[in-house]
Amino acid sequence: MPSIRFDIITIFPEPFKTYFNESILRRAREKKLIDIKIWNLRDFTKDKHRKTDDRAYGGGPGMVMKIEPLVKVLEKIIILLISLTLRGTKKKRSDSAPLKVSSSVSR
Repeated sequence: MPSIRFDIITIFPEPFKTYFNESILRRAREKKLIDIKIWNLRDFTKDKHRKTDDRAYGGGPGMVMKIEPLVKVLEKIIILLISLTLRGTKKKRSDSAPLKVSSSVSR
């Protein structure tokens, strides 16, 4: 098991994949010193256009990130991290229920 794990959430995964397959980082991954998981935030959206941004609340210029895709990806990362124990036993999804992040957002 790698000694350090990195989870990167992005809407542009390809540049990261290229960068992490070069030089020192590539060698560290090959030696299993680090593990890098790149999460594409667009994979956790519901709409056909895979939008991750929304208009700012209250109007005005600019855009903000939608919270729903971010909550979904973080829930998946948390469940994966809880599933990995030092003894290597696999936990069930129900074991992590008390740690579940609430997906309700009040406006």
